[in-house]
Amino acid sequence: MVRRKGISPLLSGVMYIAIVNVAIIAVMQIGMPAIENLEDASAIDQAKATLLSLDQVITEIAEQGKGSTRVVPIQIKKGQLYIDNESDRIYYMIETESEIISPRTKTKIGNLYISSNANVDVTDNGTHFIMQNEHEKIVFPKLGNLTDFVSINSSQLMDSMYLKDTETYLPANLTIMVDNDPDQESGNGYTIAENTGSGLMRGRIIAHVNQSISDYDIHFTLEGGEDFMQIEVVNYNNHF
Repeated sequence: MVRRKGISPLLSGVMYIAIVNVAIIAVMQIGMPAIENLEDASAIDQAKATLLSLDQVITEIAEQGKGSTRVVPIQIKKGQLYIDNESDRIYYMIETESEIISPRTKTKIGNLYISSNANVDVTDNGTHFIMQNEHEKIVFPKLGNLTDFVSINSSQLMDSMYLKDTETYLPANLTIMVDNDPDQESGNGYTIAENTGSGLMRGRIIAHVNQSISDYDIHFTLEGGEDFMQIEVVNYNNHF
């Protein structure tokens, strides 16, 4: 006859509590990100409905003429809503891991644009191109144009770079040398912005350099959400 040892009520209670605690931790670790994504998706849907309703009210008031007024309820669960007086736009912004739309894409519903990482601004102040996102602000000299080439040096194309996260300026020391040949560093050409405006997925300043040995383009690219700039030499043509 085999004797079975009994488990004391105290030990049984400790084991039961341990198992319950492990289960709760597992649910919290696995379930919370999914819950947060659902909450963010719900907040975005609510903001979308609010902005579409607001757009409809604005259109109706504009048709009714001067003096028309309307009270519009604004409901925002998460994120920030602000008005840009310069561009006459209303922005809703939220940071989320929920993939409502693919990164750096944009969709349009009426007058409403829904975009991801579309937070790059490129401006032309007449003498410089200013390209920035939430992390960096980079200033380039505006040189020549497509039909009027001016003297240009590939290593003197950036005036300044400001890091917003640390509130510091980096030295505008830049060296771009093709085939390790200093004779291809300078020539005639221009700088141009691929696009200007706000709410861009990507900003890009293009410099064209032309001399006796070759001609080529340099792309300075800043993506939405990134804290670094990409520099690439493209469209290289050897003149020999």
